[in-house]
Amino acid sequence: MIKMFLGGDTAKSIRIASAAIAITVLAAFSSRAQIYTLTDGNSHADVSVNSSAGMSNWYVDNQNQLAQQWFWYRIGATALGNPDAPINSLSAAIVTQPGLNSLKTTYQNAQLRITVNYSLFGQDPGTGGADMAENIQIKNISANPYELHFFQYSDFNLDGTPGGDNVALSIDSGSGLYSGAIQTKNNISLMETVQTGVVPFASHGEAGYFNSTLVNLGTSYNLNDNVSAGPGDVTWALQWDFTLAPGAQISISKDKLISGVQVPEPTTLGLGFVGISLLSWHARRRAA
Repeated sequence: MIKMFLGGDTAKSIRIASAAIAITVLAAFSSRAQIYTLTDGNSHADVSVNSSAGMSNWYVDNQNQLAQQWFWYRIGATALGNPDAPINSLSAAIVTQPGLNSLKTTYQNAQLRITVNYSLFGQDPGTGGADMAENIQIKNISANPYELHFFQYSDFNLDGTPGGDNVALSIDSGSGLYSGAIQTKNNISLMETVQTGVVPFASHGEAGYFNSTLVNLGTSYNLNDNVSAGPGDVTWALQWDFTLAPGAQISISKDKLISGVQVPEPTTLGLGFVGISLLSWHARRRAA
């Protein structure tokens, strides 16, 4: 009776359904396998290495502070109409994870090799603080020089929700270039500081509201140099411009510090004092 019931079209339907379920499970597993998690102390972060979603979660004491951070690049001048593209469009990521709190991803085509190294440093539970260090290496592996534009886009939702945030870009007084950003909301602050190798700091920056910057990336865009935004669902971005000779490499090092300590409302003029205070705290923590 069972054989009769499962015979003919019914049995075929079951086999098709079973195959579809298996494919769905495999696809889900494959998709999940592209997300790598860094963990240390009271913090963990997720990086979708083959998607422009990029680093899409950063939890500190079980509260997610991040919606999206990722990188775009463009070869050639804006006037030529060359589009910006996410770095994962270069190739599928080559991934190594040396430890629970570290991740290395590499993307490469016939022109460029871009490697991003992440290192997460959590703190003790309940402290409200964590640190993410990033080092980006960009190498021209072709025989031609390139005018290269490199972008970092950041969308943090401090205190776990969008809205009510303020952000101000920090500007190096000596060069007039962009050296980071400070974002605040309630008793949470995020500070990014930039240190670069060949090129000092970023050429352009943009503070705005979701998703005014994001929709322009991909359209041969240069950031508009607006230095502050908020309160609201703010985002911010940095842009490096340089010419990369054949075989040449640039290294961009950045550090993001999330703190539960209240800092003053950020203004471009007030960023120096706040930055020094947070950097001193950070140095003491690293030395401990």
